[in-house]
Amino acid sequence: MDLNKPLYEHEGQLISVETFVQAMRPYVQKGDTLFLEIDTMRFGAIVPGISKNELMEAIFTVFYRLVGEEGNLVIPTFSYSWGEDAPRKYFDVLHTPSKVGIFSEYFRTRSGVRRSSDPMFSQGVWGKDQSWLVQDKNNTFGKGSIYEKAHQLKAKLISFGL
Repeated sequence: MDLNKPLYEHEGQLISVETFVQAMRPYVQKGDTLFLEIDTMRFGAIVPGISKNELMEAIFTVFYRLVGEEGNLVIPTFSYSWGEDAPRKYFDVLHTPSKVGIFSEYFRTRSGVRRSSDPMFSQGVWGKDQSWLVQDKNNTFGKGSIYEKAHQLKAKLISFGL
């Protein structure tokens, strides 16, 4: 992937993977754990000729370049499968789609990503600690949850495009 290939245009400025990496490098180091909320449509007009898959891969590359092989990426893949308004209470870790955005769904299906088994608030995890992070403790937000583990790893929350 060409890291300098323009992805977005905003007010005459072209934005690439490298643009994003350089902007965030002072705040994110190799080995960090990032809890990411992503909206891919807020950075400007997508440059003509950039496919959906190419854009999703580029966004993944931004964060991969920041944390490297030593880090972790955690992305909500919420399905809300067991909510009060869910007519059918069904959740399949591998097949139930995410309902929280295009990047979330891309990430969920990406090779090397594991999904937690929470039927309401699942998380997709990529990185060196993914097995530990997705261990099911039957507790969404408290003791033993992915949120407690992220806190133990001193995870950084990034609202990218929100």
